[in-house]
Amino acid sequence: KSLEFDTLGPRRIQSLQKEVEEWSRRMQEAVCSIQDITVDYFRETVKALAAMQKRMEEDRTQFGKAAWASVAPRQEKLRFMFAKEMLQYTRAKELCLKRKKTQIQYKVTCLQSCLKTALCSLPNTSAKLSLNLDGAS
Repeated sequence: KSLEFDTLGPRRIQSLQKEVEEWSRRMQEAVCSIQDITVDYFRETVKALAAMQKRMEEDRTQFGKAAWASVAPRQEKLRFMFAKEMLQYTRAKELCLKRKKTQIQYKVTCLQSCLKTALCSLPNTSAKLSLNLDGAS
């Protein structure tokens, strides 16, 4: 489906352009959905790692120093994993917040243009109403 062929009629070109717009919209929705799922995944992973860290700290008091020495490398690895997952969670959350900010800015811009249009047409409407009222008298 190429718009570069001269043999396509204007209606076909218009329908292809609408189809492209629809697929672009669907792609945007899919990207947003994937970002939201990613944030949820990292949030849950961070919660699980935090719980594991807390449990290891609690277990530390139950075991002797010799037994704990063999577990220390595992605890360090867990801390590293926690920090890495927290960083990824923060980055994913930042992307989602930027996307939402952009969507809000777009909506505000649309509302502002609608308001300007309405305000610009308001004097014309009031002038027409006054003419109709004067003519009806």
